[in-house]
Amino acid sequence: MKKLAALSLALLAAAGCDMRQIEKAAGNATVQSAEAVVVPIVMQTTLPTGQTIPSTIATAVAGCIVTSASDTELAALAGAAVTGPTADTRYIVSNILNRPETTGCAAAALSGN
Repeated sequence: MKKLAALSLALLAAAGCDMRQIEKAAGNATVQSAEAVVVPIVMQTTLPTGQTIPSTIATAVAGCIVTSASDTELAALAGAAVTGPTADTRYIVSNILNRPETTGCAAAALSGN
């Protein structure tokens, strides 16, 4: 596995990529993986009205959650894309969503703003 990672980095470097581009690509992949995990969790949430959240709004709320996640939380969420979400994954999402900045962003997403 380490050899494959080293080979990948060497190939990217040979293709003219600098480390910032490599880090950006890795960061984008982490965010996309985390969002892929968070969207279904958000869609499974039942609102006080008894309704569930549609995918378009869930995607916006997931963006709020991923943006507010710490590096450690983001890595855990992205890891769940491989292992599958667990109760811990849902706990992380809930903790992030309870932060004031995330709540404000999510409220705007829920209202369509």
